[in-house]
Amino acid sequence: MDKVFVLKRSMKKTYASYALTGVFFFLSFLFIFLFFNQEEGSSPYGICFFLTDILFLVCFTFSVYLTLQKKEIRIIKEGDSLLVEERKSYRIPLSSLESIVYKDGNRFFFDGKLVFQTEGKKISVKDIARVESNYLALREISALKTA
Repeated sequence: MDKVFVLKRSMKKTYASYALTGVFFFLSFLFIFLFFNQEEGSSPYGICFFLTDILFLVCFTFSVYLTLQKKEIRIIKEGDSLLVEERKSYRIPLSSLESIVYKDGNRFFFDGKLVFQTEGKKISVKDIARVESNYLALREISALKTA
């Protein structure tokens, strides 16, 4: 029977990226307005407005990408392997799993990190929220290695 563990992701960075998305969206429209609202040939800053707008649009798309991260991490025990579904999916055979380590972050923007150490490869899951349900799931995940 498959056992599923769900870890909640911290939303601090997501909320910060929501704010950045709004700021970059506003600034890109401001510079579009400045670029198209100049009189013909009167301002030498047209190319500067255009390049600045492109920069803000690139930053805007990157901040939108950050807001699209998954809100939870699923770890599924399927027979003799673990399936870790984060941004990518990883299948880890329990026989090659050397250790499972959880490091709790202690600062505002640094949350917990779960590291699966296999033979020659580290799989790191970041931004794990500090909530009680996560600690209970982490205890059960750590027990998988000893079982």
